Amino acid sequence: MRLSCGIFSANPAAPAQSACSRTRSRRKMPSTGCASARAASKLVNMSDLVPFTVISSVAVLDSSSSGWKLLDVAATQPRNHRFEVTFERAFACPPLVHVGIAGLDVSNEDNLRVRVRAVDITVDGFSIEAETWFNTRVWAVDVAWIAIGP
Repeated sequence: MRLSCGIFSANPAAPAQSACSRTRSRRKMPSTGCASARAASKLVNMSDLVPFTVISSVAVLDSSSSGWKLLDVAATQPRNHRFEVTFERAFACPPLVHVGIAGLDVSNEDNLRVRVRAVDITVDGFSIEAETWFNTRVWAVDVAWIAIGP
């Protein structure tokens, strides 16, 4: 059994495949710098994955944060706020990060317009970006996130 950047290869004659590229089970995995080009033609079996790391938390972004622009309805462009997240330990390759809204504190005078995203994802962390536009006033956004990777 060989290990190459996060996935076991049960067949010693076949090249080990990389967990550095994001994939779902049974889809062909593209070649990356972690594995040979021949690995791209082999299907990935999720049971072959090395144990992976899961880190999660909830970030509270609110108007007391420095640089908060989500209350400024005079702005004509979309307004956003970024929050830096640092993982408690680094991943071997950039993880898959999912974010979702867990709570909101917004004005009821206008439509609710809020978007959250994970951006600038690295092995050490990522940024949460909360955005609103038009006349929506946002005092706080609670963002739940989960990072999964090798």
